[in-house]
Amino acid sequence: GISIFFGTLVSTTILGIDSTQFNFYLLSASLIVVVGLLDDLYDISVKVRLIGQTLAAAIMIFGGGVYLADFGNLLGNGVVELGMLGAFVTVLAVLGSINATNMIDGIDGLAGSVSIVTFGSVVVLSLINGQMGVAGVVFLVTVSMLPYLVCNIGIAMFRNKLIFMGDAGSTFIGLSIAWAL
Repeated sequence: GISIFFGTLVSTTILGIDSTQFNFYLLSASLIVVVGLLDDLYDISVKVRLIGQTLAAAIMIFGGGVYLADFGNLLGNGVVELGMLGAFVTVLAVLGSINATNMIDGIDGLAGSVSIVTFGSVVVLSLINGQMGVAGVVFLVTVSMLPYLVCNIGIAMFRNKLIFMGDAGSTFIGLSIAWAL
């Protein structure tokens, strides 16, 4: 999991990806990885994990300006605006994404495989909508996950080499999904 984060960090640094929104993503992702690593090493309490995850979501929302402003035309009667509830709903969505990804990390390669499908869809939709920056970052996160998947799916010489993504990796992937969406 840590290698997925560092793979993303190094590749985006080498390519010179730099924007305020992206920098706040990296800050919140760093916090998530540290909290996940602490949980992997010391089995920290749920309360501490939720505080760290909520803080990471707040950094993404208030620092990076990434939040749900509306639900679109959800009911068929026009756009459903969230107004002041937008930040609260976004925190719940981010917590849901982080913890759902963490929960499906029990089977070898499942969290990574499901995330690859999600990230692939986000890349295609971002390219269709002309959001090249989002597509590029999501693509780099996806590529950073490939070595993990190769080992856990059991391809050729890696057939008996399983790697543990851990909470650091699964929560990073969950946060990245929430940010991208």
